[in-house]
Amino acid sequence: YKMGLTYFNEVGDYGAAAKYFGMIDSSDETFGDLADYYGSIALILSSTNVNVTELIGKVNGFASYNSSSLMNDNRQKFENYQTVGKIYVTYLGVQGVPEQAESVMTSAIKDLEGYSGEDAAEFYYNYNSDLAEIYFALAEADPDNGEANYKLALNYYQEVIDQIQGKVNVSDTSSNESVKTLIQAYINNMCRIADIYGKLGDFDSAISTYKDAEDALGTGNENAVKVFSEHLNYLYTYYESKQQDPGKWSQ
Repeated sequence: YKMGLTYFNEVGDYGAAAKYFGMIDSSDETFGDLADYYGSIALILSSTNVNVTELIGKVNGFASYNSSSLMNDNRQKFENYQTVGKIYVTYLGVQGVPEQAESVMTSAIKDLEGYSGEDAAEFYYNYNSDLAEIYFALAEADPDNGEANYKLALNYYQEVIDQIQGKVNVSDTSSNESVKTLIQAYINNMCRIADIYGKLGDFDSAISTYKDAEDALGTGNENAVKVFSEHLNYLYTYYESKQQDPGKWSQ
């Protein structure tokens, strides 16, 4: 079972994962059901042409089983939530997935309140990241409820930002891969927050978000290139929409 999880979650070799999960007897009281769910999902993902409808159906079934069958003091439950969250976020463009993902991942956050493991903060980080993307997708897909969902997305993006800044100094130019990954997540999330403020028509908050990111990253930091680029593009688009010619800025 552990070999199957390693190939599934860490290596990303779904064919190998399906093989190892298939070695487990479905009647095994500890791993039988889990192996069946992971194995069937791995088998679908190993295809060169993933059947998304079938995949989401299996993931929904796994999410339901995970929520109702495993106790909140069981670490495996939260690893499973992490797995289904990752898959949902990958397929947020598929009709119906954002709504199902919202239901499952809000349950994950609630269930996590009953878990006291040392890795609880890491699970919160991943679930918050998922929910930020989920609410952004809901806002984009449903303009009638866009403002409410954008604001929910903002809350989760800010939670992620707070956690990142509690882990690393984002001005760090270290070559450490885990640090680099967190800093890139900070940049991506800050740019997304600014983008949402822009969509909500809050020019001042959008600009201040870009500036906050630029200040936090520091002058001359190559990591800030994306922030500066998106900041400039936002200003260009904004002033052009106000019929102010950006070409005359230097004047």
